[in-house]
Amino acid sequence: MKADLVKEETAGRFKRFYPLCLNSYERKILSLLRQPNLRRIIILILENERITNKDLSKKISLSPATISWHIQNLKNANLIHNETRGNETYYSLVDEDEIIKVLIAYRESFLDRIVDEFIKTWIVRGLFQ
Repeated sequence: MKADLVKEETAGRFKRFYPLCLNSYERKILSLLRQPNLRRIIILILENERITNKDLSKKISLSPATISWHIQNLKNANLIHNETRGNETYYSLVDEDEIIKVLIAYRESFLDRIVDEFIKTWIVRGLFQ
């Protein structure tokens, strides 16, 4: 008997399962958060509000070209946007609240210390309850 409790989606070589209660935007966010490097980039942007490719590269220890590739994926998904000031391009999140909501709701599925530390910081600040 099929219970119809989850939705299955295939993206490239990955098959993902989501609760039916998630809308397509939340599924997109969750799918990207499942990728460790994208998750680290998103969390760094959340922590810094806006950040450059160079700063991301230093903090994550990935090459600027690799960061650019990940940034392009996030831009294509409409999760981040950029603002250029002088010679620097700064990245920020389009819908910070929605990303935080998904991050907190599914934190146990990430098994990631960086997610736990981010959530503790937000709860301590009283910004998300």
